[in-house]
Amino acid sequence: MTNLHGRILLSILFLLCFLVQSANVSAFILQKYRVFIFNGLPNNNNPLQIRCQSKDDDLGYHNLLMDQNFNWHFRTNFWGTTKFWCHFWWLNKDQADDVFDSIISLLCYDKTCKWVVKEDGFYLNGIKVYEW
Repeated sequence: MTNLHGRILLSILFLLCFLVQSANVSAFILQKYRVFIFNGLPNNNNPLQIRCQSKDDDLGYHNLLMDQNFNWHFRTNFWGTTKFWCHFWWLNKDQADDVFDSIISLLCYDKTCKWVVKEDGFYLNGIKVYEW
């Protein structure tokens, strides 16, 4: 009986070590990001309208006046396939673009993606990524 208790105790200890190690790996893989969408458009009479979402989360519709922003944070999934996109409307312009995925994340400094919507396009951390 004592040998059985020792094996059970050793198995529990091994399982606990595995779970602690898995939690450390998960914290590394499931990284936390923040996305900002700034209205850098000139006309405050016509707000930038946006709707942002992922496969799992609908962040809703938002009207941004000049210099206002909408932002959210999240953790990436285990497989690295987390994706968010936004639909943008301003005056007669209408466009939908990805604002976060594994490629875009490479341009996000300190896990922060700062998008600015301007008259000539969409900028991520100062780099023009999309045109209207």
